Amino acid sequence: MQIRLLLLLLLIHLQSSAIRCFTEYNVFFIPQTVSPENAGPYLECFFELDGPSCKKYFSNNSYFIGARITVSISKENKIIGFKKIDLSFPLNPDTEHFLAVERIPISNGILDVEIEIMDLGDTMSTPQKMTDQLTVLNLDKGAFFSDIQWVGGFSTTQQENPFSKSGVDIIPHLSDVYQEEEKGLNAYFEIYNTDQYFGTHPFVYSYEIQDKLGQSIPGTLRIKREQSKPVIPILLTSNIEALAAGEYQLVVDLKDKDNQLIIQQKRSFIRLGTKDNIDASAAINSFAAAYTDSLLLYEHIRSLQPIAQNVEKSMIEGMKAYPLWRLQGFFYQFWNKRNPMSPEMAWRKYEQDVKACNEEFGTKIKRGWETDRGRIYLQYGKPSTRVIRNNDPDYWPFEIWHYYQTNNNLHNKRFLFYNTSLNGDMELLHSDVPSEITNFDWKNLVRSRQMNDPSTVNRLRNNQRQDPYSGDELESLWYNPH
Repeated sequence: MQIRLLLLLLLIHLQSSAIRCFTEYNVFFIPQTVSPENAGPYLECFFELDGPSCKKYFSNNSYFIGARITVSISKENKIIGFKKIDLSFPLNPDTEHFLAVERIPISNGILDVEIEIMDLGDTMSTPQKMTDQLTVLNLDKGAFFSDIQWVGGFSTTQQENPFSKSGVDIIPHLSDVYQEEEKGLNAYFEIYNTDQYFGTHPFVYSYEIQDKLGQSIPGTLRIKREQSKPVIPILLTSNIEALAAGEYQLVVDLKDKDNQLIIQQKRSFIRLGTKDNIDASAAINSFAAAYTDSLLLYEHIRSLQPIAQNVEKSMIEGMKAYPLWRLQGFFYQFWNKRNPMSPEMAWRKYEQDVKACNEEFGTKIKRGWETDRGRIYLQYGKPSTRVIRNNDPDYWPFEIWHYYQTNNNLHNKRFLFYNTSLNGDMELLHSDVPSEITNFDWKNLVRSRQMNDPSTVNRLRNNQRQDPYSGDELESLWYNPH
């Protein structure tokens, strides 16, 4: 089953107030045995309007705010699901966020989702569009999970309402990011068709928190025993108060009575520390506020990864769904932390380096800063010397970069890049920087083209002269690259 995706839809006017609508959708399922007429997968969509960002409008002697949201779902270029939703709320100065939920039937397969949003208080504006693709694979037979939904709050249902599920009112947590003050991780998911898979036998499911390397976090494992049913709703809570800042994942396993794994479901989240909390107010009058296109700003933020710290990298990976104001806040704080006297100047200098990397090292499928050479250039600075060999038949194309001093005050350091695919993107093969890759067979690997290149093999067979420096040349270039 396709993991849910968190989306953010934003209008991006520079001077006007832009509507913000946060949208998260998850895939759930109704088994045939529960409701034959409604059986199949469905998309559960939550919409949260940011009240202060909406323009008010007058109707029926009162002021309202709202948005018109259109959800279109297609499969193989044919629309299989369509919903037009008018979210309208009385204007209330004491309320900032307005929440709604819609459930849309879908089908198995590769689905294209398009969401369009328009401010009902500004109907002349161009609607904002967002597209995504998801794969839904629900089994007619056999046990499986729904998506995992983060829960911000829950209570026992007193009166049935749109947020009610299995006797509980569930308010979603519309973010994969948890601030330091958030002490608990709540999640909801469903298990389907265990009655078909296990029959009358009991089964076991477990959940735990793991770090991004898949290592279990001590004290988070919980094991539960269940009896088989068509649908089993699960609402779980895990304490994350002691969890250090970083990237984690909630992992849920379904096992049989012999403790054999049947299926697994995961969802990642980011835990922030004190220094990682984003203060958006600081960015209001800064250079970061000039970026009003959230997609463009996110691309700039992505380009910071070569110089970002580990926690910052984890945050950046999940930032596509951030609202514009949080992107601006992160962007400003990132540079203010590195140069409090002139954060904008620090960014402008780095931006020029990114442009230079994109021009020189970019490929058809990678921006320059995403390549190994681009990353090294941005992280360590411009090399003092650079040996470039692209057309030597005895070697794969390679480069040796030598630094008298790097940006982070390392002295006399080297990097060797090579390219065996001849596509222009050179891979870092060897370096004497402790935190980088070390490959003691680097000379043989660079020379291995001799055994793969037909012209070189033919020349050797015909006893044609090889490079007279072959054998020591690479080593000489490595240690004396001037």
